[in-house]
Amino acid sequence: MLVNEAKFLDVQFMAIRWLLTVISILVMGYLIALIVKKNDLPGMQSKKTSGVSFEISEAYCIGCKICAEMLPDVYKIVDSKAKIKLIPNDQEKIKLILASVDKCPTKAIIFDG
Repeated sequence: MLVNEAKFLDVQFMAIRWLLTVISILVMGYLIALIVKKNDLPGMQSKKTSGVSFEISEAYCIGCKICAEMLPDVYKIVDSKAKIKLIPNDQEKIKLILASVDKCPTKAIIFDG
């Protein structure tokens, strides 16, 4: 498209149109980021307890069952997607959850705690 614009409408027109397009895309992205929050997105499961955020993005989960095999008391598989059963409070389980976050091939598990 840029080559056709440069050929038929001049290089200066092509450069100005391309620059304005890039700027408008960045502005629209910034405005959408202000309006839409992470919790508003579909497919996000979130459980918050005492400042701990533990989420699984259903959109990214491929149902590989690695997390459920590592920690069957924390994760369960429902309809080929991982779900959170509970958030443990002990430090040993939290270390295992962090290991399961690292093992997730699609990075669908988010743990901030």
